Amino acid sequence: LETQMKEEMSKLHDRMIVQTKKVVDEKLKKVQEEFNDSTNFIQMSLKEEIAAVREHALHNEQYSRKNSVRVFGITEDDGENVEGKAIEFFKRNLKVHVSSNDIEITHHISQRRLTGSTAGQRPRQIIVKFGNHKTKQKITMCKSTLRGTDYRIQEDLTPTIYKRLQDLKKCEKVEKCWSIDGKIKFKLNGDSTVHMIRDGLHFNNVIQG
Repeated sequence: LETQMKEEMSKLHDRMIVQTKKVVDEKLKKVQEEFNDSTNFIQMSLKEEIAAVREHALHNEQYSRKNSVRVFGITEDDGENVEGKAIEFFKRNLKVHVSSNDIEITHHISQRRLTGSTAGQRPRQIIVKFGNHKTKQKITMCKSTLRGTDYRIQEDLTPTIYKRLQDLKKCEKVEKCWSIDGKIKFKLNGDSTVHMIRDGLHFNNVIQG
């Protein structure tokens, strides 16, 4: 009888260990799942927060360029007055009269090559920063008159926004896209609605959509 009782007690002990282990494993699994969910939520929140900070910085950088345009195609001369050439260009090609008082700064993009032949090289871009937004708008509103010429005018976009604009132009489902005051707008194929890129996430959704 004593031996039988010991055997029964041993079996009961083993069953209790198995059941206890099962309960503990289930609780551990649940805790791990909750921990993973919390970790994923924190990571997603951090990514969204970082993306928002970057988008805000991008907006500020673009805002600092709101009065600037880039001019393409104006030939270069040694010892030239870049501002004077820009003013003459606006007057001759756009029929817009701009004076030195309307301009804060004018300069070429990048350094000019000092050695070697310059034949066949494209003229460097010129950035013109105006003193107020209205003058810049007068210029950009007339840029369509340059179609079919060797000249071109575009807004001074940040590299990130410029790349988004170029990627949208290559997107098959986008019929047309353009920028106004640093904001990218577009139309989808077969849709007359004008959409605007709100942020990087929205841009990716449009491209990958």
